Amino acid sequence: MLNECYVQLGYVLADCTETMRLGRVVVNEAKLALASVMGMAAANAGIPLDELTHAWSSMFDSLLEHLWPDPAAHTSDRQLLTIRSLQHSIATRSRISNAWYQTVAIHRTEQAQTAERERIARELHDWYGSNLSLALRRLELVELDHGDSADYLEQLRVVLSDLFTGTRRFAAGLRLESPVNSIRSALQSFVNSLEVEPSSIEIFVKGDERSISGHMRSEMFILLREALRNIIAHAGAPSAFVMVEVSAGQIGAVIKDSGRGFAVPDDLGTLGGTGLLSMKERVENLSGKFVLTSAPNRGTRINIWIPVRTELDDHVN
Repeated sequence: MLNECYVQLGYVLADCTETMRLGRVVVNEAKLALASVMGMAAANAGIPLDELTHAWSSMFDSLLEHLWPDPAAHTSDRQLLTIRSLQHSIATRSRISNAWYQTVAIHRTEQAQTAERERIARELHDWYGSNLSLALRRLELVELDHGDSADYLEQLRVVLSDLFTGTRRFAAGLRLESPVNSIRSALQSFVNSLEVEPSSIEIFVKGDERSISGHMRSEMFILLREALRNIIAHAGAPSAFVMVEVSAGQIGAVIKDSGRGFAVPDDLGTLGGTGLLSMKERVENLSGKFVLTSAPNRGTRINIWIPVRTELDDHVN
């Protein structure tokens, strides 16, 4: 990534040199497209989008300080032309690299979703196949031995109950077919469908949800729904709240409960079926950050940050 920064710096300086030679702002169009490499490299390295944007900003600030060390001094026309060239060259490259960052991030998300569907398909085949086979075997035994039919039927009921629970668990992990129009409304509807006190879970959303895509609203809803499901199933919490903030370039969320808490292991996969590992992986596949904080008898807190392109960005670009 650092090497690519140096490469792009060389292109920017070449633009400035050519601008000085011609006396007007110019950008080497043939080299502009190479800014995409920096965006792709950042996405593949898991570098957050805000850090990529900061890298371009820092490049401009450093070059400006070098070219104009004393802002209070008189600025010549030549210096102004150089600064204009610098700004135009870096701003254009920043837009291109950020756009390709988003392209790579979306591709990685699609790959993760495909992998998740394949995982679910495998579990459906292996887990359900095994349990259904067991259920059928129990029925055969009932037919062969009527004397113990009550015991076998009870065992069959347990097996089928497990199948029913598994069905709900797998179905909850599937991607939504239609986009969520409002994260708050969707979460509230989910909470209302549960057997919990209406006032025990509070939901707050700040910012304009309409500025982000329906896909991103759906992704955030799935994450928060899973967090609430974990709280209700495992936390034993008398209360909890969800805070979502939509701002320029990112969507963030905080989910906090006052439940029993737990010692957070290095490997979330060891927690079993709480879904925290799948949440973390989903966030990271969206190039976001997932931070889990908890301790025994101290409740649990989850912080999520995900970079987003707004609808306004899509229209401008």
